[in-house]
Amino acid sequence: MKKWILTLALVTLFTVGASAFTDISDAEENRAASSLSSLGIVNGTSGGLYSPDGYLTRAEFCKMAVLLLGDKDYLSFKNYTLFPDVPYTNWAAAYINCAVKKRAILRGFSDGSFKPGQNITYAQAVTVALNSLGYKSEDIGAIWPQDYIAKAQEIGLLDGLRSFSPDAPATRGQTAVLLRNTLITKTKAGNLLLDDSFDTVTGNAILLATPQNDASISENYAEFYIGSEKAVKKSENALMAPLIGTSGYLVTDAANPGLAKGFVCDSKKSVRSKVKKSYPAKLETYDGSFDIPDDAKVIASGNVSKYNEGWFDLSSDTPINIFYDSEGKISLVSVESADMSGTAYVFGTTSVAALPANSKVIKNGNPASA
Repeated sequence: MKKWILTLALVTLFTVGASAFTDISDAEENRAASSLSSLGIVNGTSGGLYSPDGYLTRAEFCKMAVLLLGDKDYLSFKNYTLFPDVPYTNWAAAYINCAVKKRAILRGFSDGSFKPGQNITYAQAVTVALNSLGYKSEDIGAIWPQDYIAKAQEIGLLDGLRSFSPDAPATRGQTAVLLRNTLITKTKAGNLLLDDSFDTVTGNAILLATPQNDASISENYAEFYIGSEKAVKKSENALMAPLIGTSGYLVTDAANPGLAKGFVCDSKKSVRSKVKKSYPAKLETYDGSFDIPDDAKVIASGNVSKYNEGWFDLSSDTPINIFYDSEGKISLVSVESADMSGTAYVFGTTSVAALPANSKVIKNGNPASA
């Protein structure tokens, strides 16, 4: 499959607002927020923004936690009041009542209030995450929040978080990482929470392309690499650019396997860098040297191959992401396909006639005529 790089002088090929949260600078936060967005768990604020440094209220976090559990019964909890400061007319009443009464993943304060408008702290958010995974105080320890934070650290819930202060209000960006981690962490019973919460989940899937980077793919569809085959599926929600070229978990509809209900990037540990030089079993980058297993996957020029077969596609100064699996082994090296405003990377047999007249076409690194 050929790779075309189109640098547009006056216009872009697609709207950035639909392709990514444009105000998230941290790569891990962007992948996490995009993963949750694909499942309908989080939304942006407006105009393609996510406001990653903004804080979450207890009511907002409660809604996210209920949706994280895939609970479809929460609306039946909307017509009554559990807390005096959460009347049944409150927009979050159904979520709060469901989380407290049915799921028992959080509770109110000793004075009988819930304080829905109060910012949730990192310690409180971690507690809800552990409760969602089925852990009880006897599994964790008696000292709160220290024992809870230690348990969260032990099972990987805090991987990828840039900073963590228990009493500080949790930001939207860091909370996205925490909740994404919760989805792909095993419950106390031994299952991934993602498996328990949603329909059919396929691991080790790679999101290869969407209409954002491959003009041959129809709107609302996406191409995945599953096992050793490519498959195009209709996407229920937008799959944003930060997810392209990543491996993770594909969620499909149980009754309709051709419908992708979401994609969760498994990037608890990853490295973003540029290539210095590639070798058959090693990769030198500006952030160090990495030994790459032969069976690790490489995504370059829109194709998937084993590292020992595709390492030569990783030329000097190519921006890449290196992903580790749950066992700490490098499993994927992915060329970063689009990271600049005004530049679109299109894979496939795009018709040049369909491009803007002022486009500059570069083929194989060299200027090309129409």
